[in-house]
Amino acid sequence: DHRFYGESLPFGNESFSATSLQRMNTQQALADAAAFVRAQQELRNCSKRGSSSYCPVLTVGGSYPGFLSAMMRLRYPAVVDMAYAASAP
Repeated sequence: DHRFYGESLPFGNESFSATSLQRMNTQQALADAAAFVRAQQELRNCSKRGSSSYCPVLTVGGSYPGFLSAMMRLRYPAVVDMAYAASAP
């Protein structure tokens, strides 16, 4: 459910082929989230850490999303400033 949620089928009818399903993993979900955060920071003209126009990032989740929240902080420390993981595995 990381990349293909609801009506989102990026490869059309091929979205559930073996090749496409290889992209549905935790590593790719984290990379997608990091790319999304970076794009939003750029869109909002956020600057580097330590400046007045810096936009801090906090990830929050419970259970499996809590695991993803903590992993975002561990894998992408330059993107995520803080993470709160409740009931993470």
